[in-house]
Amino acid sequence: MTKKSVIEIIINAKDNASKTLGGIGGILSDIGTIAGGILAADLFRDIGSDIASLVKDAAPVQGIRAAFKGLTTDMTGGGKKILKSLEDSSYGMIKQTDLMKAFNEASTSVSKDFAEQLPDAMRYFTKIAAATGEDAGYMMDSYVRGIAKLSPMVLDNLKIQVDQTSANEAYALSIGKTVGELTKEEQQLALNAQAMELLKQKTADMPEVAGTA
Repeated sequence: MTKKSVIEIIINAKDNASKTLGGIGGILSDIGTIAGGILAADLFRDIGSDIASLVKDAAPVQGIRAAFKGLTTDMTGGGKKILKSLEDSSYGMIKQTDLMKAFNEASTSVSKDFAEQLPDAMRYFTKIAAATGEDAGYMMDSYVRGIAKLSPMVLDNLKIQVDQTSANEAYALSIGKTVGELTKEEQQLALNAQAMELLKQKTADMPEVAGTA
């Protein structure tokens, strides 16, 4: 009788008596004794290690998904509509998990209104990425972090030059405030308005990504 046959007989017989993980552990222990000295303990340890690794890798993704679902629950169409909009505007150039992560970051670091504008901004990133060879995901991340941190240096990654002072002045005038009265969120919105206008100008003569290779 082959080793494989012995293993199958033992597993079938013992597994019928117990469906628990402990039962399987006992089976593997018996296999180690009976089937020609097979190191079942090592096999079980390796299987456990692989399962633990899968769980560890999946945990952050599940956290991102759960946060995304929570942040989009009260939005029109919910998370499914928001995610589809992000995917459509990125033309498949950015992973789904990264899209949700960027949306979460935009919502918590700036505002939900800012996060909902991501699909519009994404169309500019994909054009620039296609034209320059840059990674669209990197550009999206730079956009969100640049606005959140009010950092012109980070926004330089988008191939644009922003001016926080002029952005604040224009925004303050539009809402009837002085520059000194602007909150941090209002300064973020001011910088975003300028960045979006610059991106629009920058990509005006660039071809659409849709329909290209």
